[in-house]
Amino acid sequence: MHMLPTADWTWPMITEPGLIMTKQVDWSLLRSGWTIPVDLHSRVIAENEGVELRPGDKRSIVLLMGGHPFGALLTCVRRPQGPPHILQVRYDRNHKLRQALDTAFWTSRTWLELERARLRRELGPDAKIFAEVPLPSAEFVEWRSTGIPFCYEVDLIPCRLRASDRVTPILAGLGESHVEAVLQEDSEERFANWLRAIQSLAQADSTEIASCLQYGRRYVSLARHVLGQLYGQTCQLCGGKTHISTGDMVSTTHHIDPVTISMDNRVSNLILLCPTHHAMLHAADFAFERARLRFVSPGAGALEIAVNRHLQRCVSG
Repeated sequence: MHMLPTADWTWPMITEPGLIMTKQVDWSLLRSGWTIPVDLHSRVIAENEGVELRPGDKRSIVLLMGGHPFGALLTCVRRPQGPPHILQVRYDRNHKLRQALDTAFWTSRTWLELERARLRRELGPDAKIFAEVPLPSAEFVEWRSTGIPFCYEVDLIPCRLRASDRVTPILAGLGESHVEAVLQEDSEERFANWLRAIQSLAQADSTEIASCLQYGRRYVSLARHVLGQLYGQTCQLCGGKTHISTGDMVSTTHHIDPVTISMDNRVSNLILLCPTHHAMLHAADFAFERARLRFVSPGAGALEIAVNRHLQRCVSG
């Protein structure tokens, strides 16, 4: 199971053989590439059998993502102040690679788009914009060597954790609705109480359970923020506003594929609902039909999605 870096991580973060660097997903990574820290230049040269790029040099490289090869460039840019010069991985013109990153990191991309738009409204269209996903909810890529010069593996680490075979049955036994409630708990004190109670059920695996729930809660919190802004705090099933007279928002997120099994907290697996429809989906055991974007229950019929801007239809066969 991937364990995400904590808030005090520093560059370079090399923790295992083959790992060159870990990079947080930001706007530049999604759109064009990333800069290699100076500390790692010698490591990159060694991985490429001693080939050192000079200012202005470009070398074609291969990035293996999910078993698929994508073309990119390793470039060296001259620094006006002199060496050390800037070494970068670039893929500005590789639309398919950028699309793959957008799909994997939908949560980060949407959050960054919303935050950049907010900053432009506040600072003006010509202002230099810097936006960063809060570290506890950040997503990452791991850049790894393959032993082949100018060929690298890129592992994508979206907001999804895989629980072990021992922990999954424990979470499933708690019930999907209960685990979702824990992940959406706003109170730190109540969440800590939930965590202690759940850990007491399986002391041998309490550390992994805590990690799954803590990281899952951070990602669900980010997803609620993203979806809340995307849909103006309206329920995707009924279109009603999910707020009360005080102005407080009471929207909830529902996991399409059960989180107790998938541990999938990506926005592509979440839908924004009012409390009534959220309770209804759990009470009647609704299942989601991605081909028709609707929830279906043998005893309660079908519920069509009324408002949708982020879920995609999946047609099998």
